[in-house]
Amino acid sequence: MDRSIVELKKCAICDRAFWGGPEDMACGSCREEYDKLREAVREYLWHQPMQKATLERIETDLGIPPRVARMLLKDPRFNGLDDGETAKDGLEEEEKRNFKHGR
Repeated sequence: MDRSIVELKKCAICDRAFWGGPEDMACGSCREEYDKLREAVREYLWHQPMQKATLERIETDLGIPPRVARMLLKDPRFNGLDDGETAKDGLEEEEKRNFKHGR
């Protein structure tokens, strides 16, 4: 990505305006916190390969505030997250409890 492109953006954490590149989603004061949240979501998605990730499920499972989770959808490093109301992963609740990863 071209880091020379700078634009006025809104911080995902504190809502303050800041100048940033295409991958910058948080101001300098909040960048560390945002990076921790992004890493938590990345790890969550990595360990949930058989399930459809929805915004609601990520918010609930990780305890991320809805406003911040919506901003994660705009992060170019998270292409493909679904913000639908429900996850259609094909498994019933009983099947989910009994599912074991074949690792």
